[in-house]
Amino acid sequence: MVVRRASFRSAPAMQRGGADRVKAGDVRGETTDVSQTGATYPIAGRFRLADGRLVRLRPLQAEDATRLMDLCKRLSPSTLRRRFLSSVVRCDPLEAQRLAAVDQVQRVAFVAVPDPADDPPIVAVGRFHGDGSEQAELALVVDDAYQHVGLGRLLLSRLVREAVQRHLRVLEGHVLYDNTPMLRLLRTSGQPLEVHWDGGDVLSVQLAVPRYASAAELLPVPAEK
Repeated sequence: MVVRRASFRSAPAMQRGGADRVKAGDVRGETTDVSQTGATYPIAGRFRLADGRLVRLRPLQAEDATRLMDLCKRLSPSTLRRRFLSSVVRCDPLEAQRLAAVDQVQRVAFVAVPDPADDPPIVAVGRFHGDGSEQAELALVVDDAYQHVGLGRLLLSRLVREAVQRHLRVLEGHVLYDNTPMLRLLRTSGQPLEVHWDGGDVLSVQLAVPRYASAAELLPVPAEK
């Protein structure tokens, strides 16, 4: 479950800033994305958000630590509070490096970047951290400038697909009681959800992972080229 710390090093908590839909287009045949530095990433695809902007999903990489720091510094106080369950958050470069060091096996993370763009910033991160059991901790955060356009739902769909492939049964997390957008996203995800209140202002949530599902059932359709 989530460790409640007032710093950038906090373990997964959930903040959601997406609307309920991503506009559909035609599936593209690409499977890689080459950045300005020549790095090649396997990607989840290119998507058109509800406001018409395009984003590309790709796995988080160790070299993204600086981009995670930049994202942390751009987030509003409200978004930081929802993500880290505290009104006091410290953006620490060392912790950014730790958060970027995912193995994409038990520590899985995807980012969204604007498309097209040269050296694009990270505008959203979705992740889950497992421990070898059938449960993992879930976290989502979306840049304020990209909230309410479907990006949170897009990331959650991708993470559920990854959880299915890893035979997970439950994605867990903590959500502030007044984080209505995140709670709505989870409740309308199509998966069974349990919400528990143990006192205070934080809710414990458990999102069931389906045993079998196709990518088409769990991922919005990539946008047209």
